[in-house]
Amino acid sequence: DFNKDWLSLLKITGTADAGPGWKTFVPAGALPTVETVQKVDALRTADRNRAFDLTQCVVADVTNAAAYIVRAILQIRSAASACPEPKACAINIMNIISSFAWISQFTSLAVSDCWDKGSQKALCAADISDMVA
Repeated sequence: DFNKDWLSLLKITGTADAGPGWKTFVPAGALPTVETVQKVDALRTADRNRAFDLTQCVVADVTNAAAYIVRAILQIRSAASACPEPKACAINIMNIISSFAWISQFTSLAVSDCWDKGSQKALCAADISDMVA
């Protein structure tokens, strides 16, 4: 686990006989506590994860949902125009159902990724939609 290793590399945690580490270069009284360093690291990690979620929301989820809406419309038009064989009609209908399931999945993922607190229900809906698709 890298998050724990960097603390031991800087010799903030661990045994006292490991050497002075970074404390040698910091004036007395200016040393941050281990808890402070870990809190700052946790905040930076949370900020990075939030930025990733927003990027995922806009770039992947919303874009894919819109693309599958267009795809479903085109599939419905194709299925409605002509259906010479019953097998071909069944395949077209299954593709349309699959496209709507993908729309549902990407919309659910967008709800989870765009909202700052996330949503377990939206993630569950996305998983169910993925099984249908």
